[in-house]
Amino acid sequence: LLVVPDKSYLLRFSLPTMLFLFDWDKCGRISRSILYWHLKINGKAELVEKTTTLGHKLISQMVLKILFVIFGCLSGLEEIERLSLLTIVALVTNCITFVSIFPALMCFCSQVLKSSSLELQDVHSKIYLSQVMEELYPPIKSYSSPLYIRFIMCVVVTGLHLFNCIVYASGQSSIVVRIISLSTWNVSAEQLYMAVMVITLAYKYLSHEIKKSLPLSQLKPETTSCVGLSSCNTNNDLQKTEPLWNLTDNEIIQLCRNKCIPLHSLEQSLKDYARAVNIRRKIVSEKLFEIDALEELPWKDYDYAKVFGACCENVIGYCQIPVGVAGPLVLDGEEYFIPMATTEGCLVASTNRGCSALRASGGVSSYLLGDGMTRGPVLRLPSAKLACDVKKWLETESNFEILKESFKQSSRYANLNSVKCAVAGRLLFVRFKAFTGDAMGMNMVSKGAEYALKLLQMEFPEIEVVSVSGNYCTDKKAAAINWIDGRGKSVVCEAVISQDIVKKVLKTSVPALIDVNTSKNLVGSALVGTIGGQNAHAANVVTAIFIATGQDPAQNVVSSNCITLLETTGEKGEDLYISCSMPSLETGTVGGGTGLPGQKACLKMLGVEGSGQIAGENAQRLARIICATVLAGELSLLSALAADHLVNSHMKLNRHSNKTVNKETPDSCPVL
Repeated sequence: LLVVPDKSYLLRFSLPTMLFLFDWDKCGRISRSILYWHLKINGKAELVEKTTTLGHKLISQMVLKILFVIFGCLSGLEEIERLSLLTIVALVTNCITFVSIFPALMCFCSQVLKSSSLELQDVHSKIYLSQVMEELYPPIKSYSSPLYIRFIMCVVVTGLHLFNCIVYASGQSSIVVRIISLSTWNVSAEQLYMAVMVITLAYKYLSHEIKKSLPLSQLKPETTSCVGLSSCNTNNDLQKTEPLWNLTDNEIIQLCRNKCIPLHSLEQSLKDYARAVNIRRKIVSEKLFEIDALEELPWKDYDYAKVFGACCENVIGYCQIPVGVAGPLVLDGEEYFIPMATTEGCLVASTNRGCSALRASGGVSSYLLGDGMTRGPVLRLPSAKLACDVKKWLETESNFEILKESFKQSSRYANLNSVKCAVAGRLLFVRFKAFTGDAMGMNMVSKGAEYALKLLQMEFPEIEVVSVSGNYCTDKKAAAINWIDGRGKSVVCEAVISQDIVKKVLKTSVPALIDVNTSKNLVGSALVGTIGGQNAHAANVVTAIFIATGQDPAQNVVSSNCITLLETTGEKGEDLYISCSMPSLETGTVGGGTGLPGQKACLKMLGVEGSGQIAGENAQRLARIICATVLAGELSLLSALAADHLVNSHMKLNRHSNKTVNKETPDSCPVL
């Protein structure tokens, strides 16, 4: 273009000027990073975010530079005006390129590399890419070296202009003109401009310090490094430059294989619960008998933040359990729809039939007999005599009040109700029973027991605490002490069903029901020596509601203790009286699984979510609801057994071979 005389100055010099002022260093870094860009899981999203956040800064810097260079356009000197105009064109082009064209190009290249299945699993490559992004879009960008060069050029040109003005005012020729006229060279202004440009460009890339990037062969580390963990032998620079959550899934998996990241701490390390679950699934799947074993175990669309640190560890997903609804159940004059999570067909239908019979007869009445969670630590003393002395001290009323005050300091809800002791040799078992508000209360009582034991050790320094739990509580085990003394909420429910309802809804008779209950629940349970098992299937109902409402399913062992009693009532003795007594229902509406979204929704169905206005009222009401629902389930199953409908109902509603929807649900749908 320089040898074409009919082209305008702008057209001839715009291309070389832009080539000179363009940030080629940045272009080189982008080009080298494209090979690694596809390693970034959310690379495109991060690029868009950075471009959006910093775009206004790049544009504002461009405007400031233009405002500075535009003074050259107002100088009145043709050469300076042309140079300033070319510089403005280069600035605009440079800004538009790095705000729009290059981000789009990087996303396109990243997509091409991913589609071609190219994969580089190298931590150092990832770190290099992170450094490139920080340099490409820094938070605060200072003036670059080309701007300093342009500033110096403008100062020099302005100085020459002033010098020539002084020379012309004195009537002398310009020093530049005299030098050129004395020279034997025939150099045009355009050639002089190009020479200056080439010299400056050479200076920029030869003398200016440019960061060198390592070749691909040198990017791989000699030893495996764990980024972001102080427990591994890591390079401090790597820890500072690359946060752990910026690594790809494949890189995290590799670090876990090398035991640099504990598998159980992925959530804490990555700060992304769903991603941690996904990575853990991939690692576990590799070690299973079938690598695709977890494909049908769902894990997406779940709030794992509610699980972490509260409900489960090493999470790889969640199980889906169908939730049915029975009811409405009329209890103490109010109607409740009962959520039941179960995989046993006929359970919800059977309970629903019992609710219908109870509703038609006026509903169920409930009574709370006691409320107190227990914890029974085991203590060791030097002798049996001293163990007996400590027992007597604890059973003294004045000492109990001192112990009660110490226990209360552990929580504003904890209130010690009683202390029961037992001695075995030189071992002393102490059963603390305390009110715990709307929480199920195991942790609260354990903490209170520790406070009380510290006070007790001040009185008896010889005491050795063997375990804070000595199975004298007792938790998750069938035990006579829970059946006799109670644990959690002790509830009894009763109802009267007329003879007509028994025949119409339950399809049986009052004498037949009483006969089945006596023979099965009382005599049969006595023969096998069951503890708290004088019922037909209380555990079915308890477990279904426990899972639905976020209770501890393992506590159904204790919570299912129930005795079901049936007898005749009414003026003529033709109606049915039924009661269920459950002395150890361990329920809570705060803490544990009650905070999970699905379980919280089921608690809201019952109107008992969270804490009540009066401490403990929601947890107590939940216990009443469970006991009343057990009564409904007992009534329906005993009726089916009396009418001999059990097997037929299960064949219709609890068979895997039944692929079609039953057009009619049998009236007597029982459950074992």
